[in-house]
Amino acid sequence: MEKIELDLLDKLFSIYDKHYERMGNHPPDYSDIKSNPEKYILHEQWLPKNLNANILDIGCGWGILLYSLYCTGYKKLTGVDISEQMCKTARYYLPEGVKIVCNNALDFLKNEELNKYTLITIFDLAEHMSIDNFYNMLKLCYGALVKGGSVVIRTPNMANIFASYSRYIDITHINGFTEWSLFQLLDAAGFCDHQVIKPKYFSYENWKKNRSLIHPWRGLGLRELINMSLHKFLFWLRGQKPLPSHFSFNLVVQSWKR
Repeated sequence: MEKIELDLLDKLFSIYDKHYERMGNHPPDYSDIKSNPEKYILHEQWLPKNLNANILDIGCGWGILLYSLYCTGYKKLTGVDISEQMCKTARYYLPEGVKIVCNNALDFLKNEELNKYTLITIFDLAEHMSIDNFYNMLKLCYGALVKGGSVVIRTPNMANIFASYSRYIDITHINGFTEWSLFQLLDAAGFCDHQVIKPKYFSYENWKKNRSLIHPWRGLGLRELINMSLHKFLFWLRGQKPLPSHFSFNLVVQSWKR
């Protein structure tokens, strides 16, 4: 039975780009990125100050985050993903010098040198892994990071009232995390000073990038503000404690190797 389950997961991940596109996701407009790179500059608080920092993106997919990092000024970039088709797309469109590796992330990290990366990003991957495998990945990430380096994890937020939809929209989702359960696992892996990256309710950069004549309010964070207010009321109604630090669809946590 276990062998059959492993074969099924391998099959599902090998064709994952089909499922990903069915849910409304598409490769970015690479021509627009090349023509207007300033639109894709990141202003996230979790970015390293040193533009020469080595950055690893685990589960890089089509390379969307890597391309944004490149536009921001980082050039020592590596991405790893298990999907051959997604890696092929990323290699074709990303600038030369951005390294794309098609491999299982655990196997890749086992053979990677220690104390190499200043930042490791793991976006939308934790929910696809068993607790044991994700713990082992975090331990390997800890070894691959320089002292003072950090890992940034993004995963569906199980504190959100639509968490069950996030959890079961994809049959390769086998886990879900709140900030508290993610902190537990990071503790066990040796990380410290965990910090939830809260969404910005108003970001001038985001508003400038996303506004339009039809939707002049886009980027102001109004949806996040309404979402937060609704969730706080529902948690108060239930008497639930401790309260999550935020209630967005996604949970983003940064944690450090000290």
